[in-house]
Amino acid sequence: MLSLLRDRVLRLIDRSSFVRTLTVRLLALGARRSGAVEPVVDEAVEGRDRRPTARTAQMIMWARRVTQESSDLPTHFDPAEHLTSEHALDAARRAVEHRLESQPGDDVAARQLLRLVPDRRLVDLARDVEGDIQTLLHRKATTASASKGGIAPELQLEITAELTERLAEIDVRPFLMSGTLLGIVRDGDFMAHDYDIDLGLMPDTDLATIPDFVRRMGYETTVEGDRIVALHSSGARTDLFPHTRRDGKFWHGSLVHEWWNTPFDLAPMEMKGHRLFTPDDPKRYLDENYGDWSRPVAFYDISFDTPNRVYRQNADALLHLHSRCVIALRTNDRWLLESAARELRDNFGIDVTDFLAASRLL
Repeated sequence: MLSLLRDRVLRLIDRSSFVRTLTVRLLALGARRSGAVEPVVDEAVEGRDRRPTARTAQMIMWARRVTQESSDLPTHFDPAEHLTSEHALDAARRAVEHRLESQPGDDVAARQLLRLVPDRRLVDLARDVEGDIQTLLHRKATTASASKGGIAPELQLEITAELTERLAEIDVRPFLMSGTLLGIVRDGDFMAHDYDIDLGLMPDTDLATIPDFVRRMGYETTVEGDRIVALHSSGARTDLFPHTRRDGKFWHGSLVHEWWNTPFDLAPMEMKGHRLFTPDDPKRYLDENYGDWSRPVAFYDISFDTPNRVYRQNADALLHLHSRCVIALRTNDRWLLESAARELRDNFGIDVTDFLAASRLL
């Protein structure tokens, strides 16, 4: 209601040259007193091309806010598109550069700075982009919300070697699998950013004694669905995934997903003086799990990106996909919404695709 009233008032102002001029000069007077970017205000007052009062007010608002500490810059006004005077553009550029120097990591101002200087050398522009992204990533990494931290490769090897050597006492041979195997094969070491260790257990393994045995080793041990979870005293987590035979394939899974692999035997490998085990054709195993695994993928999601993944037909899987849809709508994540909706359709017969456009993400 207020926005409709505002728009109506602005249209009435635009009908009278005198009222428009008076309104703009009053707005400019207040902006100058607050230390706004003077040439931007001057251009707004001059009314080049008879701009609508709404656009002129946005120019003055931007000129005022860019000099203040608040990051609440009007995103509906882009100086690079609407300022026609080179003098005003230069002044706006200097104001934003000063803001960036005094407030590092101000990504709103950074984006407007980049739009203000389209003629800059690419190398200079790249340097600004790099600096801005590095600052934002550092801020993200150092906030309390960054909950998952990687386990040092040395600790991953220590835990894997200990579990492998000790479980041999009860005729159990855990093997490297999933992301843990990927790091070893692709990079020659455990991945530093990995937040858990993935070990597999062959079909026909006697699972009944494993939780208590690992608990006596000093690990906090629980069972989640099919897998056995072992927490090291450091807090590092190891998932032990039992594999089963079904329909001519090996299967392992979580509460939500299952993954299949072509049946395999185990092969020993030496790593820094420790004897570990892998599938006897580790590259085929990785092909089935990851597709093209030779290069790291920035935004890999096991719920959608693993070629050999299927959803379990249970409430956990259904509620998992529902939660991904909720997260997507809260964060305006189009890819996540489309991916979760597709899996709901293909796995549970829930077709909400006709409603996706109404989400305004498409």
